Amino acid sequence: MLRIERKLLEWIEKHMYILILLLVSALALYIRRIPIWWNPENVAAYFDCHENTVQSFLYYLLVRGVQYLPALPVHSIKWISVAGDFGTAALCLLLAGENKKGNELVPVFCYIGCLFSPVLILRGCVWAQIDSLAVMLFLLGQLLWRRERKAFAAVFVLLAALLYPSMLVFVFLLVWKAGEEAEAGLLWLKALGFFSVWVLGCGLAALPLGKEFTEGVKNGFAWLSFDPVTGEGFAAGLDWIMEMLVNLGLAGSVIVGLALVRRRRLYLFSMLGVHFLITVLYGSRLFFG
Repeated sequence: MLRIERKLLEWIEKHMYILILLLVSALALYIRRIPIWWNPENVAAYFDCHENTVQSFLYYLLVRGVQYLPALPVHSIKWISVAGDFGTAALCLLLAGENKKGNELVPVFCYIGCLFSPVLILRGCVWAQIDSLAVMLFLLGQLLWRRERKAFAAVFVLLAALLYPSMLVFVFLLVWKAGEEAEAGLLWLKALGFFSVWVLGCGLAALPLGKEFTEGVKNGFAWLSFDPVTGEGFAAGLDWIMEMLVNLGLAGSVIVGLALVRRRRLYLFSMLGVHFLITVLYGSRLFFG
């Protein structure tokens, strides 16, 4: 074997994890490029549809803001969701890697599992949703909180909850969990202050769109009672349960999975299990109405 070949093999072996991540990332990016096939005729229908759906007004502002980017508006929002996918996967890699006693391959599998999750792909570049962007902001806040940068952490978590209001559920779950280890009274008081700022943010986000402040606040809670596509109230309890699983499934699988990996449990299987369930729900809606 030539000397240069030996050095090349040694270099590859030394940087094997990085090379695997780069290869996986390139493949995941190519897969996400495939569904971005919208043509100009679809764009008007897309924006007209989202005018009447149940979303936060910060989401509406983001959708309208991408119209000023060079690419087609719907293409831009899809590429933003792709950035959220990769950001979520990278933060899962960092947060899972904080467990120094765990297997070194676990963070890599977490990264791969996130990128190739059908839930991220469907709720992102296929349907032009920004769920993963909200999860990315939430995980970034969680990472900063662990590193004692709590003010910045609160800002990113607040943005996540304003962009995707159902993330508020996980904020209070984390506060409840942290309350077992800290001064619960003070922590819940801070959570109440956070909630007040969130309500204020929901109302203010409606003003640039010419809506009333109260309408913005109402939209922050609309996901609990109304179908996000039709804007109508849920007709049956089963419809509500399925929609809550769809709304909370992606964030829940990632956040719960990261909690499990800190306890040296099987993160990947728990995450993929929840993702498979949500995918089945999506499939039932696509093929059976």
